[in-house]
Amino acid sequence: MQMSFKNWLFLLILFDLLFSIFLRQWRKSLLTGTTFCQHT
Repeated sequence: MQMSFKNWLFLLILFDLLFSIFLRQWRKSLLTGTTFCQHT
């Protein structure tokens, strides 16, 4: 399956966004001293 360059770029940007959001949440939970399991 051949993907266009725009599709790859879109996927990369989307993944980078989600990863940065996840990292921010994880760091915030670490700062407050709560583990990730207690959030759910």
